[in-house]
Amino acid sequence: MEWLAIFIGGGMGSLARFGMTKTFASWATEFPVATLLSNLLACLILGFVAGLVAQKAQLSPLLKLGITTGFCGGFSTFSTFGLESVGLLSNGKLLLAGAYVLASVALCFVGIWVGQMLARQSS
Repeated sequence: MEWLAIFIGGGMGSLARFGMTKTFASWATEFPVATLLSNLLACLILGFVAGLVAQKAQLSPLLKLGITTGFCGGFSTFSTFGLESVGLLSNGKLLLAGAYVLASVALCFVGIWVGQMLARQSS
């Protein structure tokens, strides 16, 4: 059942990621907005679930696995983040690459923290 929970969650996360790319395609002329937002939202969700678990909330182990490993794993795109960062550097866009890396790391840390805070508020 664990495999199935991850499979279903991962498929949903991948579809959400694809939808994010399609939604923000017109915004992302150079700066990878969809990847940044996908990573941020995945961090918010992961932080929220981790916060719930830390608060001893009753959460099915299969649901937790489906959301964290499955959905967040399929939705978050750290490998794409790496590829896009190197692509910006390779194209001589040093400032844009730096801004993207800094924004991605800082916002995703904030996303985890906010997610945990939201979970504490909801318990």
